[in-house]
Amino acid sequence: MKFIKNKIFWYYFLLIAGGLWNYLGLFSDIMELSSGFVMIIICLIAITEVNVSDKIKLYFISTFIFITSMIFEYIGLNTGYLFGNYSYSTLLKPQVLGLPLAIGSAWLSTFLISTTIISSRKSLVFIIFGSLLMTTFDFFLEPAAIKLNYWTWEGVSIPTSNYITWFTISLLYFTIQYFLKLRITNKGLKHLYLAQVLYFLLSTF
Repeated sequence: MKFIKNKIFWYYFLLIAGGLWNYLGLFSDIMELSSGFVMIIICLIAITEVNVSDKIKLYFISTFIFITSMIFEYIGLNTGYLFGNYSYSTLLKPQVLGLPLAIGSAWLSTFLISTTIISSRKSLVFIIFGSLLMTTFDFFLEPAAIKLNYWTWEGVSIPTSNYITWFTISLLYFTIQYFLKLRITNKGLKHLYLAQVLYFLLSTF
């Protein structure tokens, strides 16, 4: 059947299935072992699926986002500044200096997927809307990550500073992309954004 060969079908099928397994408490050992690798695989899918006007610029901004997001996370993790006070569990593997590589991958994949959703090329609309998409993604991610014990926050609730920092860093990334004049497109990747949000929602409950 054609729909089985469709990538979009598999985005929804696999991620919704994973969310249901988390909700029902099924295959918990497998889900814990695979979670970090799944985030890295999603990043690789995003990199390989996007259509770009300049591959060199894509590799540049991808490397820049991965490295700087890991640096921001390292600073936040060890100082309590930027995002707030939090700590990672050992579930997301592999890790370097206590930081899961999946986190840098998540920053990069969220950026790449978000930029394909934006149709406007007007500077402020492009930059602000892209940053809002990334921050909204984190809004759905956070409760699921806490429930799945990927990381924990000091205190009862997720600090507002986390979302402010996500938005601010996203502004930086989208501003750089805009001035690089790098156009990134793919109509199908918006479904990977939505499928992940559904995964987070199912995993939260």
